[in-house]
Formats: sequence, C-alpha cells, structure tokens
Amino acid sequence: MPAEFRGYRAGDERQLVELFGRVFGRAISEAHWLWKFKGLPSPAENVWLGVVNEEVVFQYACIPTPFRLPDGERLAMVSADVMTAVPFRRMGLLTEGARRAYRGYQAAGASFVIGLPNQAWGTRTEALGWERLFPLCWLTLPLRPERLLAARLAWPWLGSLTWVGALWNRLLARRSRSPDPALAVRPITAASEAFDELWHESLADSYLSVVRNRDWIDWRYFSCPSFDYQVLLAERAGRPVGYAVYRWERDAGRHLGVIAELVAPRTEAGAWHALLESILGMGQHAHADSLVTLAVPGSPAYAALRRFGYIPRRRSFDVMMVDLDPALPLAAMRDPSRWLMAGGDFDVV
Repeated sequence: MPAEFRGYRAGDERQLVELFGRVFGRAISEAHWLWKFKGLPSPAENVWLGVVNEEVVFQYACIPTPFRLPDGERLAMVSADVMTAVPFRRMGLLTEGARRAYRGYQAAGASFVIGLPNQAWGTRTEALGWERLFPLCWLTLPLRPERLLAARLAWPWLGSLTWVGALWNRLLARRSRSPDPALAVRPITAASEAFDELWHESLADSYLSVVRNRDWIDWRYFSCPSFDYQVLLAERAGRPVGYAVYRWERDAGRHLGVIAELVAPRTEAGAWHALLESILGMGQHAHADSLVTLAVPGSPAYAALRRFGYIPRRRSFDVMMVDLDPALPLAAMRDPSRWLMAGGDFDVV
C-alpha cells in the first residue's frame, strides 16, 4: 500500500520516538523530539511524514535556523533524523518526502537546506540536489592516553599505567601560555544579553554562521531536555569576547568531554586559547579520557584547536546543502575559511 504524505500532527511524536528507536537503536524522549523540531518557529511545516494505515513509517524533518550570510540573514532548514521503517525502504519515500518538504520550505522563503547526509542516503543525495561544501572533521585531545591505548589494543593492563596520563597532563600544563590579566572565563547558567552583544558587535560581520545570539544559546543548550551542557563565557575587561559549550559523555566505556561550540572573533587568539584551557582543566579534574570536537578544516576554530594540540581524526562528516534560492552567494558559502561552524549547529553533539 502506498504511503500518504502529510505534515506533523499533535501526538505524532509518540510514534516518532518509537520509530527512532527502531531505526537508530537508541532511545529519545517525546520531550526531546518536541524541543528539537517544534522548539523554534517555522514559516512552513518542517516535519513531513509517510503514513500507512495510520502508522508513521517515514519522517523527513528539518530545524528552522537563521544563518548570517554576506548579504544578510537568511532562513535555512537544518536536515536531521531522516527515518524509514525497514519494511518500507527502497520504495521512494525519501525522494518523495524530501521533495515535498523542499517545495514547502522554498515557498515559505527558506533559502537553503543544510545538513550532514550519511552513506545510507546513497544516490538520493545527488538526485535531491545536495551539493558538498566541505568536511566537518573530528579532532581529539587525549588526556588519559593509557586508557585509550588499552581500548584500542585490547590490552586492559595498559589502563592501569596511570603514571603515563599523569606525565602527559603535566606536559600539557607546562605548555600553557601566561594568562592575560584582562581576560577571564566563567561558567554561566542562563543565556544573557552578553551573547547578543558578542554577536552584534564582534561576530555577525566576520563570519558566515548560524545566528549565534541569545535566542540560539537559550534554545540549543539551556532548553535541551536531554543533555547537561556547560557554557563558558570569556570576557576581556568585562566585555564578552567568546564562549564555549561542552558536555560529558560516556561512550563504550570511555569518558569524553564533547565540545559543542567554540566561538570567538578572528582577532581574539587569547579568547580561543583561554576557553580551550578552561575546558582542559575541567577535563583533567573530571578524569576524562579525552576531549573531542568538530571543526571545519581551514576555519579559524580549526586553526585554534590545532594550535592548542588537538589531533585530527579520520572520521568526518560532509557538510552539504540544497540551494532553494538562485540569489545565494554560493562562492562565499563554498569557502571554509569564511565559516564559523560547529558540531552544535547540527544534531551530532
């Protein structure tokens, strides 16, 4: 029986979290689904479903997100959580559902769709008009190398050599630069006007980026029902000059510090370093095995991470987009050095 395509209706989230568990093998809550897809205003229906006999068997969903481009702010749709129940795969649901969604987004004024399509999309990325922009790469800073080696080599006894990690962390501490007495980093527990000030005065004209104002920080990190994000604000003489967001995660027996965002003006090398140094101290105090994050090679954030000692890993995502507006400044959007982009812009951290 062919699927009926329609937009989200109140109560669909009950079936959608069940479908998520079957497709991805892990659970999310209804509160998380509603926060993610219905927590920001959208000019068009942003969730499209395929339904057979009242059962939801397919979802194509995007998060409505304002971006700053060289010609001003543009609404984009960030693609996330494409799901098809196993018995209904290879039946054209993704192709038809995505095309319906794109027509609706375009009619409502969205300029592009952006996301991290994976290999499971196969030939559908090209068929649906996705263009690769650049990679978004994982980087890591080991804090307990003995535990990482024990896991990689399957030699558990290596993990007991704690003196290796202690020596490594002393070396990291010795490498730290002298602190700038005018620069301070402090944790904050709520979004404030400092983020609007930083965005409008220092960031908006310097980068292509998600609009990283107070509303973004509040929704993305402080309102998230599933993760306990920690936010650090860097200030110089009382004025905001950058921020970072991180959380702790236990994955396959490893204790990780995951940096979701690292943000500062291009000219603030001290702020980049101070934020990374603060997170390093938190990671050492929490006995984390490593710190990990995502950044675009060629971007200022990637350069700051490499200077600090973060090591690129082989794993990466392809940042891709669908052009919905012929007037988009595509040459600038294809240049990774123009972007301030982080894993937190998507749903992977």
